[in-house]
Formats: sequence, C-alpha cells, structure tokens
Amino acid sequence: MPIYEYECKDCQYTFEQLVFQNDCSPVCCPRCHSDKVSRLMSASSVFSSSSLGRCAAPAGGGFS
Repeated sequence: MPIYEYECKDCQYTFEQLVFQNDCSPVCCPRCHSDKVSRLMSASSVFSSSSLGRCAAPAGGGFS
C-alpha cells in the first residue's frame, strides 16, 4: 500500500494519500474536494540489510 503525494490543480494544495491496490475511486483534494489532482514524483527511501540497525556519529563530532 503505497503513499503517493498529490497536488491539487485548483487550489495548489499538496497532500499525501494512501492508495490501496484494488481501490478505483478517484483521489480528491482534502481542502477543496476537487478531483483535478496530479500525482507528484517523490523521493524514495532505499534500505539495505547492511544498513539496518546501525547508528553512527557524524565524522568530526559526536553526540552531546
């Protein structure tokens, strides 16, 4: 169940919406209720199994 980011073409409000795979209903703006929305490109997060569970202090400094 991905979360997509949308922008309303009527009021320029940007919002996120959880989209279910079998849901065919149109996405509407929660502010003005317009169905004239466009899905935005958003940055994705990539995790690898080697980076899970590690926490390192930044170089040249530490936690205070």
